[in-house]
This record gives sequence, C-alpha cells and structure tokens, in this order.
Amino acid sequence: LPEEVFEKGNRAALLGFIFPLVGIGLLVWAGRAFIRWKKYGDSVFEMANVPGVVGGKLEGRILTSVAIEAVSGFDLTLNCVHRVTKGSGDSRSTSESILWQQQQHLDRELLDYDPTRASIPVLFAIPYDTQPTEERTDDDEILWRLEVGAETAGVDYAAKFDVPVFKTADSQADFELEGGPEESYQSSQDPVALLASEGIRKEFQPTGGYTLIFPAARHKGAAFGLTAFFVLWTAITVGLLFSDAPLLFPIVFGLFDLLMLWAVLDIWFERRRLEVRDDRLLLSGGIFGQGKTREIPRGQITAIRPIRGMQAGNKLYYRIEVTTLDGKKHLAASKLGGLTLARQVVEEMQGEPG
Repeated sequence: LPEEVFEKGNRAALLGFIFPLVGIGLLVWAGRAFIRWKKYGDSVFEMANVPGVVGGKLEGRILTSVAIEAVSGFDLTLNCVHRVTKGSGDSRSTSESILWQQQQHLDRELLDYDPTRASIPVLFAIPYDTQPTEERTDDDEILWRLEVGAETAGVDYAAKFDVPVFKTADSQADFELEGGPEESYQSSQDPVALLASEGIRKEFQPTGGYTLIFPAARHKGAAFGLTAFFVLWTAITVGLLFSDAPLLFPIVFGLFDLLMLWAVLDIWFERRRLEVRDDRLLLSGGIFGQGKTREIPRGQITAIRPIRGMQAGNKLYYRIEVTTLDGKKHLAASKLGGLTLARQVVEEMQGEPG
C-alpha cells in the first residue's frame, strides 16, 4: 500500500487500509471473547421440555458456573434465523436474516442469593405462524437462537444457544402463555414508559383522542452504522470511477449508493404522526415529516398488525401496517425496536382514546 499510494500516486489504493482496520477489530473482538470466557466459563441452557414448540412455549433455565452480578438485570432474546451460505471454496459467504424476534428483561435471576452460580429463567411464547427448525440443505437452514446478556463490571456477560423448536402434537394456533413463576422475575413496564423508552410521545388532545408522535433519529446506533457503511461504499464507488475499472462497475456501485443514500435519509430524518380517534385513524409523515395525511375510518379497517421490518446487526425492527377493506396496506409506524413495543403501539391504535 505505501508504494501504491505514495510512490505511484494511486489514491484509490487507500481503500486497502480497510483490511488491517478490520483485522484490528477482529483482534479486539477475540480478546474480549477470551476474557469473557475466562471470567464466566461455560453456560448451559437446561430446557424444561424438548423441543420448544411452535404454537407453544420455550421454557427452561440458563445455568452458569459463577455468580453474575448484573448491574440492571438480564436481557433475553429469542430469534428465528434464516441462515444461507452461498458460493464455493474461498468465495463462500454466510448471511443470516432474522425472521422473528422477541425480547424480555428480567429484573433478577433465580439464585441471586447464591454467590457461586446463577440460574436465569427462560419462558417465551412461540407464535404458530413461525417456521420450525429445519435443515433444508447443507447451505440453507432455519434455526432458533436464544441469547442472554447482562451489564456487569468489566466485560459484560453474554451467552448464545441454538435450540430445537418444532411443530408437535402440542402446537396450538391460538396458544396463549399462562402466567408461571418465571413471570415474577420479568420486568413489567408501564405502557407510556415503554413508548417513551423509544422516544415516542403520547399527547392527549383537548377534543378527544390522542396522538402518537414518532420523532426522527430514534435509533442513533443503527443510523451511525448505516451512515458509516454508506460513506465506505461511496468511497469505493469514487475510487472505481477514477480507476481503470470498466465503466459498468462504478455505474452499478453508484446505483446501490443511491439506494443507501435514501436509506440513510430515512433512518435519520423520517418522522411520523399517528392520531387515534374514536371513529378514525389519521396517519401522516415520511422523510422530513413530509407526506399527505391519510384518514382511515375504523369501519374500513380489517387488520392492524406488526410486520417484520429492517434488521440492524442482531436487532430486528418492526413496522405497523393498517389493512383496509379494499385490500390496501397503509404504513402507520416504522423502526419499532422489538415486538413488545410494536404490539403496544397496535394496542394503542385499537384501544379507546382518552
């Protein structure tokens, strides 16, 4: 690289410094993973029943060999993941997309009085319309992954488990989770506080009803990550433009760059407003808050449901769609961080204003 950049004046070669930067990042990640393993040892997920049931539940406990002194409780995440491997030889690459995700927060664990170990309760309801564990081919599979994490002094605690989840004779299309002893450890959050945690404001109107306001740039971590990738992609596109590469390459990269520019503007500047009244919903917003207001009478609504949206890293975001009698789907909200929050927004839209 020094020869290419400083002696030959090939500025596009500066992009090569990405590789040692990635290498440094991998070294840091590996170092933290080793320290975490030395500090916490191995964790085991002991399932109450095998397998977990689609249209049923996943239940059990995570056992550790040391006590976990969590600063603010434990975060559990259950993911349904579609893993695909493409290419061959040195060109093989694996990608994962999250099909379904549910998160929980536990205030404490089962053995918080024991200074030598920890037992973290696990209890999730699994919807009937999710996909079971399946190895379709060697390069295409559906898997379920349970993740747990806790903020601690020094390196945080974290563990992951691949768990079997299938449709069985116990699967029920209308399954609802009954309250168990594990629920006493789960954090209960006021609906208004849940909305506020995402930066969503609920304002009551003097004429009746209320308004949900979704400000811009609510997910700065994901926004910065996407912006950094956009800047990198733009740099590569410019480098191709001034290189000896065929013109087709910078054109194709440039088109993708325009798509990413739109995504960057959307994640930073999209603002939405949802007005809930007794007899109608009023939806408005978009990038910079622009977009016409859509007025939807309640008699025209056939469904209000959370839909899988964008994925940033290992986090899945949801959007809310309103379906009307004419079959049209209207976007009411987007970039909701988690299924629990998305369901709360749906309840707000379906509930009695005031």
